Amino acid sequence: EGFRTATFSPDVSHVAFFAPTAEKNEETGKRPTYRLVKAPLDGGPLVELTTIIGDPGGLSWGPDGTIVYVTDAARGLWTLAPDAGASPTLIGSEYGLFYLWPHFLPGGKTVVANGGTWNGKDDKHIFAISIESGEQRVLADGYGLARYVASGHLVIGRDDQLLAVPFDPETLAVHGSPRLVLDGISTWTQPDTNYFDVSPNGTLVYVSNEFPVGMGEIQVISRTGDAVPLPVRLQWPQISPDGRELVGLRPK
Repeated sequence: EGFRTATFSPDVSHVAFFAPTAEKNEETGKRPTYRLVKAPLDGGPLVELTTIIGDPGGLSWGPDGTIVYVTDAARGLWTLAPDAGASPTLIGSEYGLFYLWPHFLPGGKTVVANGGTWNGKDDKHIFAISIESGEQRVLADGYGLARYVASGHLVIGRDDQLLAVPFDPETLAVHGSPRLVLDGISTWTQPDTNYFDVSPNGTLVYVSNEFPVGMGEIQVISRTGDAVPLPVRLQWPQISPDGRELVGLRPK
């Protein structure tokens, strides 16, 4: 109970997620603390990677093994190198904003994330953040969970809609305006927290908003448009890089 968002390793051998701890004291500012752990999918013990202070707001696992994550206790993006015993490094927000739902672009050098206040949808933007230089660039105005797909689009979840806009991950150039591609996606209590994910090959998974939050069945849509419902209920569904596995949190 109390586990938070999960993600797959690039080779789909492990899953990383946040596990709650019992610590909550003056040293942490009475904020909750979590362990970032990884678990092998073929069985075996959990491996603790680091401990975080504050509630997590998403994580992503890059192709070289680097993990990025965000919390409500720091305005910026945390990076954790794959080296054993490495300590997290904070890339502070140049705009004094909190980031949410980071996602690696191809190549593993740049992350897209939603930036703004932690709660609410006012004054939010979608950013590109270099994990090498720390440079931060606004890609689009407005809130939304963003994912890149190989068709050359940035897919953005906004309220209960899924939008897409042409995007070049090399130049970080956005071409045109987002257009509606799907309606009816379930959201959490925050309007930029959408229950969907897209694999690099374009396979889409989402939770329908026809049911109470987090209680809808998973819907899977292939790049060719074939739709298949899965009889499982998950919050924050994440699809593996190969588009064949799902991980998420079961609602209470």
